[in-house]
Amino acid sequence: MIFENYLQKNRLISLVFLFLPVTCHFSCNLSKEEKQDPEVTLAQAQRLGYDLANPTKKILLHYNLEEISGLSLVENGQLACVQDELGRVYFYDLSEKKITSSIKFGRNGDYEGVEFINGTIYVTESDGTLHHFDPAAANGGRVQATIVKTPLTIQNNVEGLGFLPSARKLLIACKGNAGIEGNKVKGKAVYAYDLDENRFEKQPFLTLTKGDVTDFITKNPDNYDIDKAPGFKPSGIAVHPETNQIYLLNSAGKLLIILNVKGEIQDLAVLNPKLFRQPEGICFAPNGDLYIANEGAGGRGYILTFDYLKGTPPKL
Repeated sequence: MIFENYLQKNRLISLVFLFLPVTCHFSCNLSKEEKQDPEVTLAQAQRLGYDLANPTKKILLHYNLEEISGLSLVENGQLACVQDELGRVYFYDLSEKKITSSIKFGRNGDYEGVEFINGTIYVTESDGTLHHFDPAAANGGRVQATIVKTPLTIQNNVEGLGFLPSARKLLIACKGNAGIEGNKVKGKAVYAYDLDENRFEKQPFLTLTKGDVTDFITKNPDNYDIDKAPGFKPSGIAVHPETNQIYLLNSAGKLLIILNVKGEIQDLAVLNPKLFRQPEGICFAPNGDLYIANEGAGGRGYILTFDYLKGTPPKL
C-alpha cells in the first residue's frame, strides 16, 4: 500500500511541479533526461527501499570537488568529502548547503575513500595506504595524520572505503587486481582492516566475479532489464545502518550491488547513466537515507540523496 500511494502521489506531484517556481527544493535541478517514469522503477523501489530513478535532492558541489571520490556522514550533520588529487577533507554542511571548512592532512596523491568513525576520520589512497586523524586536533586547517601501510599496491587500485560496525572493520574495495603478495584471486576483492587489533586481514573479506553477478541476474530475470553483468569495477562501498548489508557501487557498469556479510548477492540495481554520471562515493545516514556522489566529468561534482522508503511513507 505504501508504494501504491507513492506511485499515485508521484503522478500528482508531476502535475503540481508545473506550477511551482524554479526555486523548489525537491529534484528541481534534474534535467528531463535525468528523470525517469516512477512506474518503471516501482518494483525496484519496493525491493530496495530507494527510488533510485528519482532523487530527493541533487546537491551541486564547489568546483574543488569536481573529482569527488568518497564521502561519509559526520555526526554533526556534515558530509566529509575527498577528491582524487588533494590530501584534504572537505566538510559540506547539509543545513547550510555549502562547504564550511576543510582540513589538509597529507600531500597531493590519489585519495579514493573516506570514513568518519567515532570521532576519527580515515582516508584511503589508491595504493591501499590508510591515513587517520582526529579532526578536532586540526590547527589552522591542518593536521598530522597517522599513516598505515597495507599489503595492497597500486595494482589493486583501491576505490572505496566503508565501515562494518558489527565487526569493527574497515572495508577496502579494490577496482584492480584482487590478489596481494603474489596470490591469485579471481574477480574483484574487498579486504578488511580490523580497527580493534589494528591489523590488515590478508584473506579477502569477500570476492565477487562478473560471473557471480550474471548468475544472479539470470536467476531473477523478471527483476532486471539486463541479462548479464555489464562492466564490473567497484568504485565505492558502504554498509546499511539497519540491514547490515554491504552496498558495492560500480561506476564502470552503473551498478549498485547489495550483498550480505558473507559476500552473497542479495539484490542489485541498474543505475541511469544520465543521472549517475560517474558514481564514486556512497554513504548512509543513521536512518537509512542514501547519499551517492558523482564526479563532475568536466563540470561540477554532485551528490544525489535518496530517502529510505522501506517501512515508512515516502517523504514527498
